[in-house]
Amino acid sequence: MTTTKWGRAACAAALVLGPVVLASSCGLAGVPDVDAATPLGGGGDASEPIPSVDAFVPHERTLDLLLMIDDSNSMTEEQASVAFEIPRVLNILASGDRDGDGVRDFEPPTSIHVGIVDSDMGLGDVTGIATCDPGFGDDGLMTMRARHPEADCATDYRAAYGASFFAFAPSSTTSSVQFAIDVSCVSTLGTDGCGFEAELESPLKALSLTPTASGDSPVAWTHAGYRPPRFYGGTFGHGDDPDTNGAFLRPGSVLAIVTVNDEDDCSTPNPQIFSPDNPIYNVVDLNLRCHRWQSELYPIERYVDGFAGLRADPSRLVFASITGVPNEVSGRDAATILAHPQMTEQIDPRQPSRLLPACVSPDGRGVAYPAVRMTHVAEGLAALGAHTTVQSICNAQFSSAFDAVIDSVVAAF
Repeated sequence: MTTTKWGRAACAAALVLGPVVLASSCGLAGVPDVDAATPLGGGGDASEPIPSVDAFVPHERTLDLLLMIDDSNSMTEEQASVAFEIPRVLNILASGDRDGDGVRDFEPPTSIHVGIVDSDMGLGDVTGIATCDPGFGDDGLMTMRARHPEADCATDYRAAYGASFFAFAPSSTTSSVQFAIDVSCVSTLGTDGCGFEAELESPLKALSLTPTASGDSPVAWTHAGYRPPRFYGGTFGHGDDPDTNGAFLRPGSVLAIVTVNDEDDCSTPNPQIFSPDNPIYNVVDLNLRCHRWQSELYPIERYVDGFAGLRADPSRLVFASITGVPNEVSGRDAATILAHPQMTEQIDPRQPSRLLPACVSPDGRGVAYPAVRMTHVAEGLAALGAHTTVQSICNAQFSSAFDAVIDSVVAAF
């Protein structure tokens, strides 16, 4: 992918307008024009963090944790590893006890929200691809349904929690142990989602707000200059929709976005790149469309600005990705990860319809492909003052990866 330090997608005619791309100059269909806005990073210079404006938004010792879990057909073992880790992680966060000795190692949040979304954002007007429905897919809507419940799991938790997300506080009637088990039950999302994963677009739509008539933020607790992005079909995010995700994100909370995915993000405003019948794009195998047509993907700035804009103080934001990076650079800074030779996207000469993997999991669990876009988002957010970590998904257990998530959350408080 051709990028600047910010990971700008190579579309020479595109104009980046804050968190939204004016795509008509690139020939991208279905994306209406929007008003210009100043990027949160000050015109693309990531050298300085955004000044804190937390004086206007009091910090709360609350945590809003969004899990984006890839539900494509290669994620069976990885989802099992996530479900195994979640009870431990949430019990640590709820109690403040890292080592299980009954003594607090840090002051825990006063309450925790956990939302779960998948990577399926549909294919718009494209048809004819198995597991990929036309339209909006799951559209960044948080789920409370256990798609593959174990014996101790309920089928649906929405009625029990009265919302589209899980919530825990010391005063809750649900214990922290049960809360963690319930989240774990829903985290096994299955593997029948669309194989063109939108691992960045899904959490962005899950959290983003509906702008005012002038395109500005509808609330005072976002970062100065934040303009909510527009999504496919001229729609806006669900972050303030009272019927869906609306009560999840709180003004002064620490917001933690955690993605688990074995392929890189393929979010695009132009679903036609996936069409089996479009003569412009079908010159390459479907598995290589996101690699070949990188210029048609949303620019990295959309996600850096879109996530950072939701916190008045970027140090109250955590972005963690458990994804396709080599184990030897797992958890390192973005520049080190991206410099690794296995992070360069290359066609596999033995399987010309696929890329060479960034890492291979033990015991035949599978492979993961270079998560270049995910890493660039972490890079951009870190430059703005957010807490970030990029961890390898190619492990039988995710304990060390989630330990890094816990460290980032604690640091954000």
